[in-house]
Amino acid sequence: RTRRSPGNPRAPRLLFPVMIMGGPNNQYQQILECMLLARALGRSLVLPPILSWNAGGHKPARTVPFAETFDVASVDDFVKTASIADV
Repeated sequence: RTRRSPGNPRAPRLLFPVMIMGGPNNQYQQILECMLLARALGRSLVLPPILSWNAGGHKPARTVPFAETFDVASVDDFVKTASIADV
């Protein structure tokens, strides 16, 4: 495994989307935009967790693994991906 470091030209080039707010539709749109950006920049997209929607505001939001919402194989067909566990 190659560690990321400024002095290592073989280090993986990653795009890590950071989504801190918004409902599912906003997050899906952000992921689609990040897929396009990662592909255009020649980077691997780190698959982020999805935040559950807390419409009532009474429960804390929980994270849902990316693979529970998206078909990772289909995303990987479009852009290289990396697991958050690998970063």
